[in-house]
Amino acid sequence: MGQDAALARRAARTYKNGPQQIMPYLYLGGADNVEGWQLGQAGIRRVLNVAQEPTSWTGASVEYRHIAWDHNESDVERHFATCFAYIDAARRQHEGVFVHCQLGVSRSASLVIAYVMRTMAMGFTQAYEYVRVRAPCISPNLSLIAQLSSYGRRLGAGNEEDAGEEVPELCESESASSVSSENSSPMEIEAGAGGGAGAGASKEAKGDGSPLSLVPVLRYV
Repeated sequence: MGQDAALARRAARTYKNGPQQIMPYLYLGGADNVEGWQLGQAGIRRVLNVAQEPTSWTGASVEYRHIAWDHNESDVERHFATCFAYIDAARRQHEGVFVHCQLGVSRSASLVIAYVMRTMAMGFTQAYEYVRVRAPCISPNLSLIAQLSSYGRRLGAGNEEDAGEEVPELCESESASSVSSENSSPMEIEAGAGGGAGAGASKEAKGDGSPLSLVPVLRYV
């Protein structure tokens, strides 16, 4: 419960002023941002909710779409085509689209990472860092990380770059994961998902050269 509360506080800090802009037309946040923030101020005309729970949305000027993901979703790729099409439609119409789940930490973050991988031809590690720099609270659970890594290999995007990158270090919580054991290392998780990745130099933050920590706290959010 302590980790859950800490993660909720991190999300609240990240999204306290509204959803975070990940791409010019793509925003990431939590369910609280739907009711507690004026989406139209950022040109957001579409909302995509991937939480299991629907939100009570009544905004006439914003289109709302609910595609439920379970906390323990074992095949997230089955949702990608529908979700990506919805986001791409917003881009073509020059509209902002806000993607959220309960906290904006795991499920919606995973969707946004996958979209960045496909759209910007990035591998998993690069896309994860790209999103994390803009929304520091993201923390996909262990199963989603394994699935995103596998998706990146099948996508064939950024494989050469990823071959020399560090796999994000995974801190296992007390919650059970469907794809890991208590002693699984990040490298073992990658191998179990269908391939490995070599260790390389840590990424550095733009501007000040300080290293970025890729250590998601894994919770089912």
